[in-house]
Amino acid sequence: MTTVILLLILLGLFVLDGLLWAGFLVVGLRVNKVEMNRMQVVKSACVMGALGVCYFFAVNGVVFSDPDQLNSLLLGALLFVAAPLGLVMFLSGSGFARALWSCLPTVFGKLILGVLFYCVIWPYLFGTFRAGNFTMAPTLVAEHVQKRCDVCGEVSFGRQFLGEFRGPDTGTFTCKNFHVSEVNNQGKRQRADSFFVAKFAKVKRWDIVAFDGGPEFGKSILRVVGLPGEKIEIVDGVVWADGKAVELPETLQGIRYNSGPELPAKGARQFGRSKPNDQFWGSQANPAQLGPEDFYLLADNSSASVDSRNRMQLLKLPNAIHESELIGVVTTVYLPIGRWKAFR
Repeated sequence: MTTVILLLILLGLFVLDGLLWAGFLVVGLRVNKVEMNRMQVVKSACVMGALGVCYFFAVNGVVFSDPDQLNSLLLGALLFVAAPLGLVMFLSGSGFARALWSCLPTVFGKLILGVLFYCVIWPYLFGTFRAGNFTMAPTLVAEHVQKRCDVCGEVSFGRQFLGEFRGPDTGTFTCKNFHVSEVNNQGKRQRADSFFVAKFAKVKRWDIVAFDGGPEFGKSILRVVGLPGEKIEIVDGVVWADGKAVELPETLQGIRYNSGPELPAKGARQFGRSKPNDQFWGSQANPAQLGPEDFYLLADNSSASVDSRNRMQLLKLPNAIHESELIGVVTTVYLPIGRWKAFR
């Protein structure tokens, strides 16, 4: 349902964009006495709306695998300056100067929409993010390579080594059934998942949430396992809340949460831990008692990630995530198109 609401908001924004553009174009046409009939204006607005959709997907990785601000500005100038100018010249038969002055008022429509986005939409409704690590693999993955799982034959995702720092999320492949196999560096480089985050959605258990861990840890994504006030323990890979085993959703059948002794020593060494078998926060030996505004978050890639089990040990940050740190709930993966899926 949250995904439906979000898509309706997006549709409404694209419609509003088209109406604003058409309205300001009509003003420009009248002031400069350029002739275009109503149907021509409507067709122009539809073309600009379609270009707006293309621009959104282009700057999110379809055209540019690593989009930057310059690429976005250049493409925006091409689509929203050159395209309307060409349309008005073609449909009205006017010269360059008159067409340019006729299109100029449409800039105000983009400014109004920009103010709406930056003052209302992004702060309070939703945002777009791109996976930057493998803590939530295979549910959400950063740039990666693929192979077939050695156990079940399903597609398995692993991080491609590009010479950067190899954190604990770079050492294995993980498939959708949560089978883990050793990494190799073969295969075609695939784009990271891009997804929507709903900032208005109420957080529930098993939601994937984006949160801000501060300047050192930055923004990240993890799954909500423990709710405020609960006592969380991980026993033999199963999560217990207040003494009761928590049932896994269907999409997580097969996952096994690690709680300390079974964490690979290799992952521990990569973070400089001297004792790979330490009991993590939330193990039977060290239960996690959450405060009234705290959440216990875990990674789907449980054997090699930093989350509420070990943030204090490895990053010197509080293990629990405070409610004020939450950004929103991950609702939908929209790119790559072949990875499209809705969580809520």
